[in-house]
Parts: sequence; C-alpha cells; structure tokens
Amino acid sequence: PRSTLFPYTTLFRSPVDSPPPATASYSAGNHSHSSQTINSDLQSWQESKRTIKDRTSCLVNNERLSDVTFLVGQNETPIFGHKTILSVGSPYFEKLFFGPMAEKKTQIKIPDIEPEIFLTFLKYLYTDEFDSSMDDSDTLLLLKPAKVYIVPHLAEKCTALLVERMNPENVLVIYNRALIFDEPKLADFCLRFVDRQIDKIVATDNFLHMEAEILCTMLDRDNLRIDECTLFKAVVKWTEMECARQNLDFNSANSRSVLGRALYMVRFPTMGQEEFCLEVVPTDILTKDEIIGVFMNLCISAELRYYRPETPFSTTKRVFRPKLHYLSRFADVLSKVLSVNNGFGSSSDVLYSSKLRFQTDQRIFIHGVGVYGIASPIPSIRFNATASICKAQNLLSCRTDRKSVV
Repeated sequence: PRSTLFPYTTLFRSPVDSPPPATASYSAGNHSHSSQTINSDLQSWQESKRTIKDRTSCLVNNERLSDVTFLVGQNETPIFGHKTILSVGSPYFEKLFFGPMAEKKTQIKIPDIEPEIFLTFLKYLYTDEFDSSMDDSDTLLLLKPAKVYIVPHLAEKCTALLVERMNPENVLVIYNRALIFDEPKLADFCLRFVDRQIDKIVATDNFLHMEAEILCTMLDRDNLRIDECTLFKAVVKWTEMECARQNLDFNSANSRSVLGRALYMVRFPTMGQEEFCLEVVPTDILTKDEIIGVFMNLCISAELRYYRPETPFSTTKRVFRPKLHYLSRFADVLSKVLSVNNGFGSSSDVLYSSKLRFQTDQRIFIHGVGVYGIASPIPSIRFNATASICKAQNLLSCRTDRKSVV
C-alpha cells in the first residue's frame, strides 16, 4: 500500500521558505492539518526569492493567492492551485478556467488520481522540476495527468524514464499504458524489447496476467528470439491462468475457447517432430485434422513442399532480426581524404584513414562496415576494415577484412 504524505502543504518546501499563508485548516480522513501563520512583520517571501522558479515553487499547494481547490483521490484530499499558473502550463486548464465555457466553481473533484501523483504533477507545472529517481510505477501514474491535461513535455520525460527503466518484469505493463495513453513510440520500443527478451518475459508473473489482446500482438511477431516449443508451453501456462480467472475448468475445450485466435498464431509447423509429439499432441488442444495437417507439414521435405496440405498455422519460422542503426563517421567523405606530399604516390601509400568508436549497454550485432573511396589514377586501391571489441579499455577480439578495388 502507498504511504500517504501529510501535510501536503509542506511536501515540496520547508516551513522557513514558505510564503506566509492565511491561517486555515482542513481535514482528510482521520488527519487534521493546519497551515502555518507567519508574522507579517518579517521580510516578505517575494523579496527572499530571487528567481521566478523559487517564487512559484513556494506556491505549490499553498493557500496564499489560491483561487481553486482540487479534491483529489477517493478521500478528496484538498490541494490548492492557482488558475493563472496552471493555465500557463496546460491548455486544458486554460480552457477550463478562462475559455468560453469556463468553470465557475472553486472546488474541482479529481477522484481517479492519487494525491501524491497530482502534487508531483503540479510541482512540474509550477517549477519544471522532474524527479528522475521515481520508480517505474510512479512514472506510469504520472503519465496519466501528463496526457489528460495535455503537457507533452512531461509525457516525453515520463516515457524516456520508462524506456531507461524497462526490464522483462515491467515491459508488458508499460506497453499496456502506452496503448491506453496513445504513445506509439513507447509502444514500438516495448515490442522491440519483447523481441529481444521474450525468453525472460514468459517467465514473469506479468506474462500470466496480461490481456488476451496483448498476447495476440506478441504471438503475431516475426522477430521473437525464442523457439516455438518454449513459447507454446508459456502460452499453455497463460491459458491455465486465464481459465482460473474466468472460473472455468482447465481442459482442452475451455483452453481453445479462452485462446481464441491466439491459438492459430502459434507456429506449430516450425517445431521439431519430437517437440510436437511430446509437448503439443498430449495437451489435446488441437483437433485431429489440425494434428494431421501439422504432421504432414513437418514430415514432407522442402523439395516436395507442394504436397503439404494447407494449415491454419503459419509455417514461417520466427527469426530475430535486430533493428539496424546506421552510424556515419563523416557527412562529407571527400573533404576528409588525407593528402600526401608526392601526389597520389605509390599504391602502398595510405590515402584515407577513418575511425568510428561507440559503446553500448547491451548486446549488439555488427551487420557491416561501409568504406567509401574516390576516383583516382591509382591502378588499384586496397581497403582494410578492422572491427575491435573492447571491455574496460581491454581488447577482447579483433577482425580485419581486406578488399582490393581495380
């Protein structure tokens, strides 16, 4: 359970730095809260704050100058706001408070956002401060007000942090929220992460609790880095859990029912014959005609593939194909050609040299290296491409390919 932070008026500032509010008190649940009263003879809070950020930060959830109160969460915790500041940060609030159909009420209920998250959201609107140390759960919760109240730069910060914190345990939850809040780039990143880490994802609890539609999206992927038999066994575990959620007995008929079209996204013809016999047939999840069709596809060789019967299951094997990223050393190759004292010199002279160095935080595949040359009177030009792999400045491996162009 999430701990509740009280008093909210001191969540983002110390009492000494607070602007002097009028004396006020409110009650939330079994807790009573009183705002502080500061001697008006002391230096005004505006004088002690040198920047606009410092001054507006003092107004976060402060009753001074407040002209709207949000009743947040199921307990309707009061949180003070300032219409002008809110409208500067959000077009939603501008239309709400100053549009043709402006809200005249001074109290607005927000029952579907937790008070702590709404305060974090207000703090960003008032100060541009974003807590990058928050966990992925709070980041997902913060993404909701960022989208609802149309603050795209906050949504971008949330999605960037979620990408950074993504792991096999939370990727399906993040993908689900990306669909809900219409974040296609985040959703695409999640799916590419699933392609790479599917073998770890199927072993998590979140895999067993995901929605059927997300399961179908996953099974429709061509790039999953997992063998089909292991994937099928994970699908069977999900099916057993789904039957329990629907209060159904776990049997072949109910399994086919809860899987629906997901069953036909499992690529049985790409399994080995022994795997299909030992792992799939005993489950009785396929009909006799489906089993015969898969068997014939497994047994008939590729040379005689025209005799294979049609089957509702894809015969295309999943192959993990990482997304290609291109790194360019120079935008203008010609300007980087090295000149030598004796013109073009002999064929053994080095005319062009270029290095490209980068580091990664995960396993990558080097797809290829492109080397560019220029037209010259030299009879032949030799190109050398060397790829070196280092870890902590230590050389782990090195490979050099040579090619001559006549």
